[in-house]
Amino acid sequence: MFSRFRRSGQDLDSRIIPTLLGIVILVAIVWVLSRGAGEVDTAVVQLTIDAAATQTNVLIPTLAARLTTTPPDAALTDSAPTLSLGGRMAVDQFAASAEADSQIEPLDWGSVQVVGPPNTLDCGDFRTAWAPATTTGKLTLYFPELVRPTGVFVFQSFNPGYVTLITFRDLYGEEHTLYQAAPQATATCPGTLVVAVEESDYVGNTLIIYVDSTTSPGGRTEIDAVELFGIRY
Repeated sequence: MFSRFRRSGQDLDSRIIPTLLGIVILVAIVWVLSRGAGEVDTAVVQLTIDAAATQTNVLIPTLAARLTTTPPDAALTDSAPTLSLGGRMAVDQFAASAEADSQIEPLDWGSVQVVGPPNTLDCGDFRTAWAPATTTGKLTLYFPELVRPTGVFVFQSFNPGYVTLITFRDLYGEEHTLYQAAPQATATCPGTLVVAVEESDYVGNTLIIYVDSTTSPGGRTEIDAVELFGIRY
């Protein structure tokens, strides 16, 4: 009987000792973590957050990063991005940021003039719309929300009809053609190019618009705003 008692005591010790050891290790880990958390410099954390918020992803440019390319004077153009939600899934949005390979000036007739809703109501050569410095140009637009595109409106305020190509860049960097046509003047000015996109199965927030007014007797084409319709991702 005494031998059975010794064996049971040994079994109990074999269970208690590992348990106590585990508790000690757990307490030590909690103490170290709590001590480390208390020593974190909040200023360093904020700097890290700020840096992350303004970095450009390899595939998807963050909105914060692209907004840094917009001059502060853009506020003069009432160019805040506008969202209009129809139901929970449909998104109607204007560009939040833009850049061009050619422009007359950084602000007047610059790519920043395409940001936000239209503000050039009359037909003419106005500084409130983007105009390339030459007869050809490439305009890249970044929108606030990721969508599966369903349509595009291009508001042309001068010499409309010379948009030759519109592509949509998806999350993987691949470009999908939404519109392609030979340049041809249109009678209506200002004029809106309406592009319907059917059954798109890709998602992104970037449009690229190409213009070519080389054959135009009326000079360069100017774009006031671009509106993107889509299904929220």
